[in-house]
Amino acid sequence: TPYILQVEYCTAKRPTASLRGRRADYANSFRAVEVSVRRVFPFIAVRGNPMLPLQRPRVGSFEVTLSDGGRPRTIWSKIETGEWPGRMDDILGRVAAVLRAAEASALHHELPDDRSVVQVL
Repeated sequence: TPYILQVEYCTAKRPTASLRGRRADYANSFRAVEVSVRRVFPFIAVRGNPMLPLQRPRVGSFEVTLSDGGRPRTIWSKIETGEWPGRMDDILGRVAAVLRAAEASALHHELPDDRSVVQVL
């Protein structure tokens, strides 16, 4: 199953009267996630700002989602939490947890149900 980690990160010009920080902080954080995920999970494709041509990343966003072709799973949302991920281990641990859950689900669906071999009279 092809896994894709998508990272939407803010590219708004900073600093301004209403925006703190630096634009480079967002790009550097994306690159750090990209390098770490590719090193630990080489089978996961990492995409930055996977927007349609006329879309822009949301202001203040650092949204990390993992998809296997099905429903995307949120790994981290700066918009929801108002915070940056504390450590790279937070991101990597959450990715690993989603992969374990997906694997367990796949195994559950592939194994025959013991009840299927019992005849009901």
